[in-house]
Amino acid sequence: MRAIERAAGELLGVLLGAVLAFFVGIATLASRVILGAFMVACFVATGGLIFMAMFCGAGWFFTHKAHELLNAAGFLAEAAIPFMAMVLVAFYREKAAGALAARRERKAALGRIAGVHFATDASYDP
Repeated sequence: MRAIERAAGELLGVLLGAVLAFFVGIATLASRVILGAFMVACFVATGGLIFMAMFCGAGWFFTHKAHELLNAAGFLAEAAIPFMAMVLVAFYREKAAGALAARRERKAALGRIAGVHFATDASYDP
């Protein structure tokens, strides 16, 4: 009876692990899609605002109205916000990926030297 309980418990653990792994995979995929969509949206917003700044700058070039120049400066300042969001997301994504890779390498190195026993010097005591 205990063997059946132990086997059922192990089977339940394996099934629970598979379900958990499935949902973690879905969450990982969703986070990548959401981050990708965010990066594209920031890219489009930055490009559109820079495009508007160029048109305002061209308008100022032909009319020499201060209002056009201020609009161009405002559009450039607004374009900096999504651009900085893109930079921060890319920086922290690379930082997280680098930390995971470094942790994996450290564990592998510790695993390689775990069985190594260093020789001790002979005792010179009489």
